[in-house]
Amino acid sequence: MQTSTHTTKRKRMRRRYKKIAVAVAGAAVMSTALLHGFPVAKVLAAPSQAVTGAVDAAAAHNRDRDKNDNRDQARGGRRHETESPVQVVMDNAATYGFDASRDSFSLLSRSDDGATVRVVHNGQVFKVDLDRDGDSWVITTIRGIGDMHHPATYTPASFFPGAALIGPTAPAAQTTVFQTDAFNSWTWTEANYPADMAFGIALQDPRPAGTAANIPGDVLDKTDFARQVLLSAHVGSVAPQGYGVAIAKVVRGGNDITVTVRTKSPQAGDTSATKADDYLAVDRTGFDFSRPVHVAFVDQYGTVLVTYTVVPR
Repeated sequence: MQTSTHTTKRKRMRRRYKKIAVAVAGAAVMSTALLHGFPVAKVLAAPSQAVTGAVDAAAAHNRDRDKNDNRDQARGGRRHETESPVQVVMDNAATYGFDASRDSFSLLSRSDDGATVRVVHNGQVFKVDLDRDGDSWVITTIRGIGDMHHPATYTPASFFPGAALIGPTAPAAQTTVFQTDAFNSWTWTEANYPADMAFGIALQDPRPAGTAANIPGDVLDKTDFARQVLLSAHVGSVAPQGYGVAIAKVVRGGNDITVTVRTKSPQAGDTSATKADDYLAVDRTGFDFSRPVHVAFVDQYGTVLVTYTVVPR
């Protein structure tokens, strides 16, 4: 009976935390060695209604053109798959934070090996990349095009909950490089996280560039940047008692890193000092820093809080 109650409570809390951060939280695309303290609020950019009409009109034109192109190809007997790339993206729109009934979808490019579909969602243009897999199409990447109202984003399909059903057929083997059970009892019961909650990754000592931000000197002194990268988590503006953030697990799969953090808000009788920050140095062996490195921070409920892409200089 206790297990059933716990499971029901967990499901209810998971639904509640969908309000905290959406699965399509914008991925900060950085061409720098330091990604520290990028607030969650900054990657959840507000939609721009001013540009929606013009963008949707262009997308509608492209969509009509692509429908004609697809129909012509079908008549020529060249298409053997049951669905077009556009239809595949529309069928899986909800997985990636899109709306199949309200967003605009159009084919940008297509070859024997891949395709790119253009999606306009809440005023922002996205490019969805797909790879050919036999007679099917596999969604691999969702790229948000940056403009004056939106950050540029780059998010591997594998970062989205439920994407495993339609993601790459041969994902990289995953290795747990760090895990602790010390914070398993922590829970967050408030409706939202602080707006200035932030996470970061440093590939080199930021002090020479004057960008150390709030990372303590002793933490930097103990990090061997020749062999390690430094992960950081900051809970944001909260009361001095009862709150906390901690890095609980780090998993590497190829050049993808998933960092699970645990959070807590004050519970009855909790007078402990707030744990405002946490830092963890992990081995950089196995990463290919000549290629993009994708980093996702998620909480204990599976909510994607922020994603980064570190691209080579």
